[in-house]
Amino acid sequence: MTNGLYSCADASLDQMVSMGKEINKELEITPEALHQRINPRGVEFLKRMLSKALELSVSGLIDESVPKILEFFSKVHL
Repeated sequence: MTNGLYSCADASLDQMVSMGKEINKELEITPEALHQRINPRGVEFLKRMLSKALELSVSGLIDESVPKILEFFSKVHL
């Protein structure tokens, strides 16, 4: 979902919920509930996840075969 926000940086809560439902059709969340989760803890979590992903990709710990393996899937959810 966060990647989807790159193309729509000023997405509304309704749009963010729609993005989430595109990822997971069974997602049941209201825009208000999503808003409650956008808090300092949630922001810190996303910062740490991005930091770790960048660390792994830069340090070469992600095996070069991973992109090839992922080609078999239409979507990958982390």
